[in-house]
Amino acid sequence: MKCPKCTGELRTIQFEELSVDRCMICEGLVFRGDMLDKMFKNPNSESVIDTGSTEIGKAFDRIGDIKCPDCNIDMDKMWDLRQTHIWKECCPQCGLTFLDAGEFTDLKQHTFSDLFKGWLKGIRKD
Repeated sequence: MKCPKCTGELRTIQFEELSVDRCMICEGLVFRGDMLDKMFKNPNSESVIDTGSTEIGKAFDRIGDIKCPDCNIDMDKMWDLRQTHIWKECCPQCGLTFLDAGEFTDLKQHTFSDLFKGWLKGIRKD
């Protein structure tokens, strides 16, 4: 399967009993079903699955108009309610969620500086 951002190949990464697909080029992450919530609750999962460069992730974050790699329909552009500077794409049909490299780690490590990041980046409007 191809990455919705860069068309790189998606490979399944295992963490304990959980799995996520990671792009071999941009290292973005594809979460299926409730896997994002399960990974979020699992300590240290970010150190195993979100190994991509945050700089590359920031560059690909600018790409917002993508299609679901499963359904081939436009994904909804959303922001995280707790950390509005984290923008993600979600499939309205199958529930698949895409996060750019570094965003999952940032999402799990909520810090005071995230408030400033949110002010600088702002809420996604497109």
